[in-house]
Amino acid sequence: MARRFATLVTSANNYQEMPMEKKFIIASVVKEELKTRSGLETISSEALDWVNEQVSGILDACAQSGRRTPGGRLMAPVAAAAPGA
Repeated sequence: MARRFATLVTSANNYQEMPMEKKFIIASVVKEELKTRSGLETISSEALDWVNEQVSGILDACAQSGRRTPGGRLMAPVAAAAPGA
C-alpha cells in the first residue's frame, strides 16, 4: 500500500512531508457509539485514533490469515469463523 503524505509549509521556502495515517473508521459514528457505551458526553481524538489503529490491525490480520476460496474471495480467519468465537 502506498503511503500518503501531507506537505507542511514550515517557512517561506521550507516544506516538510509528514506521513498521513489512513482513516478506516467513520469518526462521527464511532464517537456516538463510544458516547452511548461509556455514558460520557466527550470523546477525545486520542480515543478515536486508538480505535482506528485497532481496526487497522484487524484489517492486517484478516488480509494475512483470512481463508481464501478457490474463486479468490477473502473470508474471515478460521478462529473468527468458528461458532462461539
